[in-house]
This record gives sequence, structure tokens and C-alpha cells, in this order.
Amino acid sequence: MFDELKGLIENNLAEEASDLLDEMIEKNEMVDKEYLLEILLKSKNPNLRNSIAFALSDLGVEEVVEPIITLLKSPETLGHRGSLLGALEPFNYVNHAELLVDYFLNGNYEVSRRSYSLLEPILDQITVKDKEKFARKIEEKIEDLEIELDFLKDTVELFESE
Repeated sequence: MFDELKGLIENNLAEEASDLLDEMIEKNEMVDKEYLLEILLKSKNPNLRNSIAFALSDLGVEEVVEPIITLLKSPETLGHRGSLLGALEPFNYVNHAELLVDYFLNGNYEVSRRSYSLLEPILDQITVKDKEKFARKIEEKIEDLEIELDFLKDTVELFESE
């Protein structure tokens, strides 16, 4: 089955490859983890990347953390980060808490909520110094949002005035 998977990937049949990979994981088929890690970073197809990330996550391949972090930082994954974040869940990602805070503050709805759900269980592993730094970032965001809210209120008043 793995040779079939490689053939699908090499022929850019991402959807079929994703389906086969999911089936392989369900059936506990042998997979070449190193190959999947390599394809995870090389693939331009977000669905295939997500399938590989979750497959490696399901298999407990701790080595997937750094490639996922690399992908999360890539502009190429903008709009496709939520699933990648979800694949981090079973692993130790505490060293990337600041990235998660940034995504919590600035990501779209899914990315923000997934980041929050990843931060919650590791709070006791984050240093006091880092917690203070993250709290300052959140307070700055609140201030920015208050300024934006005031601007929006002023704009509404502009349209409501006669």
C-alpha cells in the first residue's frame, strides 16, 4: 500500500493520496515516517499536508512537531493553519508557546481558537517570565482593539448623523 501511496503523491493525486493514507492509518499499515516527514514539508497541497500531519500525529511521531512549526511560519500555509495546529495536540510543543500566543491574537477564528486550546493545557509549563510577556502582548492587543472600536463607533455616528 505504501508504494501505491508514493505513486499517488508523485503523480500529484493529493486527494487520493490523502484518502489512502487515512485508510493505511486506520488499518495500522506500515508507513515510511521519514518519507512522510519529507513530503509534509515539500507538498504544496494543503489537504495532503494536513493528512500527513494528522497521520504522523496519530502515529505518535514526535519528530513532526518541528516540521509543523516550520509550516505554520510559512506564508504558504496562510488560510490552512488550523489543521496543522490540531496535529500538534498530542506532543510537547511548549517551546512554541509564543507562536501560539501570536496566532491566538492575530489568527483567523479557527487558528485563534485552536491556539488557545493548545495553550490551555501547557500553562503550568510556561515560565512566569514568559507568562508576563504574553500577558503584556494580550493587553496591547486589547488596547489596539479598543482604539479600533472607538474608530468604528465614530464612523457609525458619522452615518447616523443627519
